[in-house]
Amino acid sequence: MHVLLRPRGGDFVYSDAELDVMREDLKHLRLLGASGVVLGVLREDCSVDVKRTRELVEMADTLEVTFNRAFDHTASLEDALEDVIATGCQRVLTSGGERDVVSGGKALARLIEQAAGRIEIAAGGGLRLKNAAAVARITGARHFHGSIRKIVTGPCRSSRDVHDESDPSAHSRFVVESDDVRAMIENLTNA
Repeated sequence: MHVLLRPRGGDFVYSDAELDVMREDLKHLRLLGASGVVLGVLREDCSVDVKRTRELVEMADTLEVTFNRAFDHTASLEDALEDVIATGCQRVLTSGGERDVVSGGKALARLIEQAAGRIEIAAGGGLRLKNAAAVARITGARHFHGSIRKIVTGPCRSSRDVHDESDPSAHSRFVVESDDVRAMIENLTNA
């Protein structure tokens, strides 16, 4: 299991106190048996914070480290890739700097070529069952991160007015169907 190491939502520029939380969380993740961590630390100029990221990678020791989609917020994906490689991360999760992997497909292909096996590029962000095969063909990616969840309406519909009825999540939940997982794997394998 790869665990997201992130002290808060929002941007990826962390204060010293937030980095302390990340260090402490990382210690616990190692003790609890995580096989990897997913993280991303940027500087105020939106470049990869190589020093702080390398420190976390070194602390991770034998855990696999994936640099998250903070990568997509950098000014130069090409420079950022070299920086992430320098930190010792094993993988980068990216949409190619775009909103989703379909829009970023060509950039993903260029990043995979630039990486030349030095680091894994995981195509992620908007990867769905319907576009997985096309993304695999366009990018040449071998690693993917996607969502195949569906929204299902729950059985309990309270008569109390305790939720905003315009919010569909008030009476629903996400599920993943095993047939969809098999279909995603087949789409990616046969692309």
